[in-house]
Amino acid sequence: MLIILFLLLAPVAALRVTGAKWEGEVSPGVPAAHTIVVEPSPGEGEMDAVVEVLGFANAPDLSYVATGPCSACSSLSVSPTSLHLVPGERATVRATFTPPSSGCFYALISIRTLPAGEGAMGVVTAVQVPVMLTSPGAVAETARIDSVDLVTDGAPAVEIWVTHTGDRHFYGLSGAAEVRDAGGPVIWSGAVDPAAHALVPGSSVRLSIPVEAALPSGTCRVAARISGGDGTVLDERSVEVALDEGAAAFPEVSVDLDPSRASVLSSPDGRITLRIPAGAVFSRARLTLGPCSVDDIPAATAFAIAGIPGRLNAPMTIEVAYSPEDLASAGGDPGRLCLAYREDGAWVPVGTACDPARGVLTASSDRPGCWAVAVGGGGLPLVPVLGGIALLGGGYALLRRRR
Repeated sequence: MLIILFLLLAPVAALRVTGAKWEGEVSPGVPAAHTIVVEPSPGEGEMDAVVEVLGFANAPDLSYVATGPCSACSSLSVSPTSLHLVPGERATVRATFTPPSSGCFYALISIRTLPAGEGAMGVVTAVQVPVMLTSPGAVAETARIDSVDLVTDGAPAVEIWVTHTGDRHFYGLSGAAEVRDAGGPVIWSGAVDPAAHALVPGSSVRLSIPVEAALPSGTCRVAARISGGDGTVLDERSVEVALDEGAAAFPEVSVDLDPSRASVLSSPDGRITLRIPAGAVFSRARLTLGPCSVDDIPAATAFAIAGIPGRLNAPMTIEVAYSPEDLASAGGDPGRLCLAYREDGAWVPVGTACDPARGVLTASSDRPGCWAVAVGGGGLPLVPVLGGIALLGGGYALLRRRR
């Protein structure tokens, strides 16, 4: 039999549970009790379940998991340890804990249904009741930053790994970060909201903060800090990160297209703009603009246009403000820059208007997919276009740089 197991922290489709959290203060040697009431959800049939005491920790995303230490296990009992659940009737589980000493005690009480029947597939639902019991007295919130990284594989983000270093759980863990370029100015700063889950002693978790700005190639400094529920800074760390050329990435953005009207979609930093005319789609669709994760970006700027199967019915206008790194790729000559799309593992250039005064490349195309600023080969015919330069022809070579 194939068994599918669902582990959740709150009542789910198969079960209704009250008393789904036990949190409070306890005194050494004084018994404490908690009642959990379980019943099948409406429409469910009879079922059997087992009740177990398990370890308790945070997963990397701060959700609760039945692994790790179980400081309450030796003094925590549940009764009964098995249930026969009947629709319309409630079953009661009583948990009892006698603290052996002062301190903080953690466990998960798992109520897990058993697969029924002899079929090829069974569905198991497990409700986890967190047990978080502490002795009276204020305990400082403590945690440390283990590492800070700037991730650019896909949408860029600052990742902060944090470990609880104290003996008492706390709520409201939050993180903040900023990225500075080599010269010192702040390129971007951001934060994540305080966590809804408690951080349990001994757990290591990851805070991920999306970076909503283009990142220049070269060395930058990433500074991060974490705070507790009362806003007190718990730890800070700063690291240097080397970004490869072409790593100017940004978080994915999108726009809902309507066949009857034109739309505009821009990257968060405003460097890339798509202008989609009315009639470009037959029905409503969502167009996205995001990072392009390939290894042979021809200059420094690359991006992906997605969400549309096949081509648009009418060409969109693509405007890209080329970066200093793009310009350096062309030896400082903006007239050698163009836009290109990726097809069959190669970059295919398109007719591109270059406006050096504004530092903008413009092209028209009905193609989604990976696009990039590229460098054209020698001998390209150039003509003025609206005060800029247009690259003509479609069969010229591209000078690629691999990284």
